[in-house]
Amino acid sequence: MREVYISVIVPVYNAEQYLEKCVRSIIEQTYSNLEIILVDDGSTDGSGTLCDEFAVEDARVHVIHQKNCGQVVARRIGVRNALGKYITFVDADDYIDLDAYEVLVQYMGEKDTDAVAFGMVEEYLGNTVYKKNHYPNQMYNRVEMEQVLFPSMLSCGSFFDFGILPNLVCKLVKRNLWENSCIEVDDSITMGEDADVTFQLLVNAQSVQIMDYAPYHYVRRNDSMMWKEIKEGSIEKLENDLLRAFQRTGVKDILKGQLDDFITFVSLLKKPKRIADVENTLAGKKIALYGAGGFGQAIYAAYGKQVTVWVDGNYQKYSQMGGCVCPVEYLLEQQEAYDMVCVAILNVEVCQNIKESLILKGIEKPIWYYTR
Repeated sequence: MREVYISVIVPVYNAEQYLEKCVRSIIEQTYSNLEIILVDDGSTDGSGTLCDEFAVEDARVHVIHQKNCGQVVARRIGVRNALGKYITFVDADDYIDLDAYEVLVQYMGEKDTDAVAFGMVEEYLGNTVYKKNHYPNQMYNRVEMEQVLFPSMLSCGSFFDFGILPNLVCKLVKRNLWENSCIEVDDSITMGEDADVTFQLLVNAQSVQIMDYAPYHYVRRNDSMMWKEIKEGSIEKLENDLLRAFQRTGVKDILKGQLDDFITFVSLLKKPKRIADVENTLAGKKIALYGAGGFGQAIYAAYGKQVTVWVDGNYQKYSQMGGCVCPVEYLLEQQEAYDMVCVAILNVEVCQNIKESLILKGIEKPIWYYTR
């Protein structure tokens, strides 16, 4: 196995209760040719102290303390200080399998690929979901990337499913690709920042290795699952960042339609009133909201004063998270309280099934869901 020097960057902000497990999973890797850069982004808990203790314990650990500037800036600072041939990331509340980098390097072999895209395991509320890229395991050169990967990289058929996972944490990227790609990411972007960086890097790459391997464990916390406000103009800046990169690298014609779908998806999750069909349908109505996932939370945040009933098949889970979510049966019991049912789920087939089920249960009010 060749010795490839890998820089692992961990942005840290108030992650004291998770940081030990995260950093241990990196320090104890079976592949040891690493540098570990912990960027303490102005933490106000004990995270900064923990980072310094790791640096004393292991000479491969380097700590950067800075005022709080957000994850985009923390990652950028980490990249600027990285010395490895390849750069990768681990978020401070996640962890990786102990043989992750050994397996990745072994799989690459002698192939000098610009980037490696692998899978991840999402863990939340006792559930695990395996997520992977939708392409065969192999290395793709630039021609193959434009013919095979790019036509479905941002949108792989159903709304909304990525061809290549947007998560930066399940990528291994050459440092010189970072240096030569002129990555432009607005510091204020807080939704889609991973996709912003990932897809800018990939359209600048000359080769990419796809791996059906998931050593990264993305741990979704209760608070991270709840809807959060984003800065005004953030979605427009995300779109502009990617559009410029696609234009600059000559792949705009391939990716523009997919980008439109992606921005619609982001808008539905964060600013649903931006979507005319949503606003025209829901404005002024008393709403029975079905669904408490990301889309349901966004609809509630935007139209909460109009929501008279909020239900979900897994209402117990969302009640644990602090949501005022009720059993689906409430829809039938309280039909006089609402004008329409909004099924806030971004899968048309699932929505159709829910609509049919609700009609059979006796729901007489109009039932609406979003379709492209």
